Amino acid sequence: MNITCTLNRALILTALMMCLIGVSSPVRSKPIIMVRQNAAFAETLAAKELRRYIYVRTGKLLPIIQSVKNTPIDTDIFIVGALNSGMVTTALGRLERDRISNIVGLEGYCLKTVIKNGHKTVVITGKTAVGALRGAYKFIETLGIRYAPSGDIIPDGTIPLVLPLLNVCSNPV
Repeated sequence: MNITCTLNRALILTALMMCLIGVSSPVRSKPIIMVRQNAAFAETLAAKELRRYIYVRTGKLLPIIQSVKNTPIDTDIFIVGALNSGMVTTALGRLERDRISNIVGLEGYCLKTVIKNGHKTVVITGKTAVGALRGAYKFIETLGIRYAPSGDIIPDGTIPLVLPLLNVCSNPV
């Protein structure tokens, strides 16, 4: 009985520590990628590139959804779009959207993870659609992808799909 209690306490403490230090665990269900209807070309390209490289690295082909009505509420989400997108504002809230707007330049981007009801939403946004595209490529680099004049550098093998905890804003030089 003491061994069982000790093991249970150890498991609980391990899980608590993982939450406190922000260790991400593999995704439970298949996430989706959302982009607004009538999105700019760069926003649509960002969603497609995100899907392509996630598939190459994880073997999971994520659906791209353009309507909030078709969005399952019990899954993790990638939202790709400019700051003026309603989806981005809904995910971040007006205050955070305005804060980001004051930080990033015209082609700057922000990668931010929001957790609600136990589900992660990774928001990939920029002041403009081009900024959102730059943010998508930056996120893709977190998967181990690198870019070179001779072509993409893609590591061998697959990795588990993990939605990381992100809070990164940057402006291109």
